Amino acid sequence: EDLEPLRGLDNALVALEWGSERSGNNWDTKVNTFASLAGSREQGGAMVHSIRSLGSAALNLCGVAAGYLDLYWEGGGWPWDVCAGWLIVREAGGIILGGNPGDWEPRLDGRTCLAIRASPGGQGQKELAEELWSHVKGRLEY
Repeated sequence: EDLEPLRGLDNALVALEWGSERSGNNWDTKVNTFASLAGSREQGGAMVHSIRSLGSAALNLCGVAAGYLDLYWEGGGWPWDVCAGWLIVREAGGIILGGNPGDWEPRLDGRTCLAIRASPGGQGQKELAEELWSHVKGRLEY
């Protein structure tokens, strides 16, 4: 494998989805988090390298497993949307966490997800999770 080590959000290709719920607390959390991830460092943002939206939790998770995406953050997915992808990410050496800060051991039916691709020796995975979580503005509640 020729995977490069993870080197922070400013070097990361991040997958995000808008979801079908377009109002309320979860919507506000997503929009404000997206703005923080994309925003300039001078304004307190992460200035991620780029953002992708493939339109499907399964596709995003497989992109993380394949190493085409560095991470995927989501709220609102159902277990049937993510269960196969979670397994594929883990089998590929990636990690699956919850979408809310500090959720190191998410439940499959918890409806939030943070998937981070494999990295040599796991280098940078936990640091990237904590960096992403520091930009979550609000709390995803499903």
